[in-house]
Parts: sequence; C-alpha cells; structure tokens
Amino acid sequence: MAKKAGESSAALVVALVFSVIVNIGLGVAVYYGFAEQENLNNAKKKAEGEKKTADDLKDWYKFQALYYRSALGQLPLDKQEELTSLRGRFDSGAFNSVADDSKDATATLIKNTLDTKVAWNANAKRPGKNFEELLGDAANAKSGLEKTNQQSLALEKAAQGRFTRAEDLQKSQKGDFDTETTRLATKANADLAAANATVAGLINDKNTLGAEREKLRVEMSKAKKQNEEQLAAKDKEVEDLKKLVAQRDNRIAQLQKDLGRDVPTDLRTDWQIVSLDQAGTTGYINLGSADNVKSQLTFRVHGVGPNGQPLSRDKALFEVVNVVGEHLSQGKITYVSAKDPVTGQPRHNAAKDPVLKGDVVINPAWNPRQKKHVAFVGMIDLSGAGRDDAEEFRRLLERQNIVLDAYLDLKSGKIEGTGITVGTDYLIIGESPGLKVGREKAAELDKQQAAMEKAAKDSGVKKIGIRQFLDEIGYRTPRTLQEQGSTYPK
Repeated sequence: MAKKAGESSAALVVALVFSVIVNIGLGVAVYYGFAEQENLNNAKKKAEGEKKTADDLKDWYKFQALYYRSALGQLPLDKQEELTSLRGRFDSGAFNSVADDSKDATATLIKNTLDTKVAWNANAKRPGKNFEELLGDAANAKSGLEKTNQQSLALEKAAQGRFTRAEDLQKSQKGDFDTETTRLATKANADLAAANATVAGLINDKNTLGAEREKLRVEMSKAKKQNEEQLAAKDKEVEDLKKLVAQRDNRIAQLQKDLGRDVPTDLRTDWQIVSLDQAGTTGYINLGSADNVKSQLTFRVHGVGPNGQPLSRDKALFEVVNVVGEHLSQGKITYVSAKDPVTGQPRHNAAKDPVLKGDVVINPAWNPRQKKHVAFVGMIDLSGAGRDDAEEFRRLLERQNIVLDAYLDLKSGKIEGTGITVGTDYLIIGESPGLKVGREKAAELDKQQAAMEKAAKDSGVKKIGIRQFLDEIGYRTPRTLQEQGSTYPK
C-alpha cells in the first residue's frame, strides 16, 4: 500500500513537471507568435508609410511637370483639373515632407520665381499668363521644355515603378529601393536645375527683348516727332505758297477791275505835247526849269477825248532828256510793245494810236509846286530778276522829285525814315519776299508791314501797288513784269 502511494506521488510529480514544461513551451510559443505578429504589423505600417511617401513624391513630380507645362502654355485641357487639385495640395503644404520650402529649391523656385513671373491666378486656378504669351517669340525654346516635360513624365513613370517594386519587394529589397529612389531624386534635381537654368535664360531673353523694344519705341517716337515737325513745316510752306498765290490772284483781279480807271479824273490837262519831230520819237512838252522839271522825269502820254478829259489808256511814255527853257523840255517817246495782261494785245501801238500834238502828259506822283510824299514796303523788283531793287527805287523817287517818308528795310527788318503821316500821299506795296528771307524773318517782316499798313490807314494814306505806281509815273518796266500786270493791294 505504501509502495502504491509512492508510485502515485512520483507520477503526479512527473505529470506536474510535464505540465509546467508544456505551459512554459506554450508561453514561449505564444510570446514568439505575438512578437512576430507585431513585427509584421510594424513592417506593414512602415511599408504603408513608404507607399504614402512614394505617392506624395510621385504627385510632387507630377505637379511639377503639369505646372511647368501650364507655364509654357502646353497643358492639355484634360490635365487642368488635376493640376488644380495638385496645386491645392502644394499650397496646403501636403508636399512638405518631400519638398520642404527651406530645403527644396524647386518649391522655392515655384513660389518665389515662377509664381512671380507667371502670376498664378487663384480664381482661374491656372497661371495668369504663360511664357509663350509673355515672350511671344520664345517658340524656339518650346522643344527643349517639352523634352524636360517628357523627362518629368519619365520620372513619374519611374516613381510608379518604384512604388510597384516597393509593394513586391517590401523588406527584402528596401535597400535597393532606397538606393534607386536616391538616384532618381538626384537625377530629378539635376533635371530641375537644368530646367531652372532654361527658365532663367528665357527670363533673361524676355528682359533683353523688353529693353530692345523700349529702345525701338524711343527711336520710333523720335522719328515720329521729326516726321510731324517736317510735315508741319511743309504744311506751313504750302500755306505760305497758297497765300502768295492768293495775293497774286487778288492783285490780278484788282488790275482787271481798275483797268478802266487808271487815270484820275482830277488831274490837270494843260501839260501837253507841244511839238514832235518827223519820226515821232522825239517831242517837246510845255514844262521846264520854272516847273522844277529834271532830266529822267517820266510821264505817260494820253490822248484827249471829246469831253476834253484824258482817255483811260495811255499811248506811250515820255522821258525828259533835256530841259530847254522855263516851260519847255525835250524828251524821247517810247512805245511799250509788251502785251496787256487782260486784253492780250500790245500795250501801245505806234501805227494805230501814235502820239500827237496836244496829247496830255500825266504823272500823278509829281507836282511842280509841291513834292509828293510816299512810303513803301515789300520787295521792289524793278528788273524782273526776282531780287530787291530798293536802293535803285529810292534813287528813282529822288529823280522824280518825290520825298520818301518811310520804307521797310528787308535786310535789317526795321522801318527806316521819319514815318507815315497825314502828309504822306501813297503807301507803295511791293512784292512779298516770301520764303526767300527765311521763315522766321518773313514772319517779322509781315509784322512790320502790318504796322505800316495800319499807320497808313489811320492817317488816311492811299495804298497803291508797285506795278501801278511805276505805270503812273511812266517808268518802263521789264517785259516780264509788264506781262504780270500791275500789283494792286486789296
């Protein structure tokens, strides 16, 4: 009985020991089972984190590629919504884990350079203007940027491949995956640096083009101003020529109007031709030394009508050659053959209308008892050569016993003489010098002439054209001037 009890105790001990061993083994197995599960969970979380990082990195590169294409004006319409979504993630900082602004040059480039240059439009969810719109002529760089875009797409594809390999390889090939990721990231950074350099070159080209365009604008502005000044000068010259033509037309019209009244009705008719030689080229008048007649004094010869008054048209010129007595002077008779500007016929005709004894001689500007007073303005062309003969004209007035009160000196631009008064009989209007004296001086001469004409008007002085005046004193003008007709002011 005691033996059975001892055997039972031994068996119980053996069973108890075996139970403890089994329990320990199960505990160890369970412990290692849970430990392995935790490792698997950790590995799964790590893989999921790496997948998220790979997704973020893939989206980060995709955003760069789409943004560059949008900035270049090459973004397809079906990619616009995706770019907008990725831009929202970029602005919210979703890519900071793979593109930290303080470390990643690309994010800094986008925010500080590209956004500044292309002005990202938050409302339109796209850049305000692409570089194609800004530069216009940067089409030659398009192929290079498209190549960069293709490289970025290749990087995106490579990143996707990395993600696929990461899922397959997980822990066993993680080292190779990290190595490949580092290599691709380095290459991507190098490619982005090259793209940045290209963009910087384009920006520099844009600035250069802007400077050249501004220079061209300034040059065009100067050329436009010069053209406008030249056109204004030409317009002024044309206006001056039109005024000159109008003045000549008015003078010719006035000549036609005054042809029938070129002999004043209040002149004396007792100054006559008293005798003629047989040829009719030399004659005598009843004026002499007692009448203050001097050599070269010239008269117009007019016939006398039935009413005892001089006829309107003269028939010849009589120039004193020799003062014979107190009331007798010898002179030569000249017939002017130049054509009348109105009728087209010769002014004088010795055959049809010769000078006869009893014809009267007339010089409205000469008076034997009282000297006439005149003033003149403008260019006095006595030769028809288009030059100013003012000095010769002054000598002519002196020979005609005419006092010159005032005249406008074209050289100095000043009014010479004592001035126009109520005692001045005529203001003689010469030709306008026009542009011969220069635009500025011509304007000053016009101003001085206007002042003399106003003085004449205020003093009641009659204005008379130079051609008419020369005709009235019997001065024989050159053929060219005779054919132009007398010059009459308005």
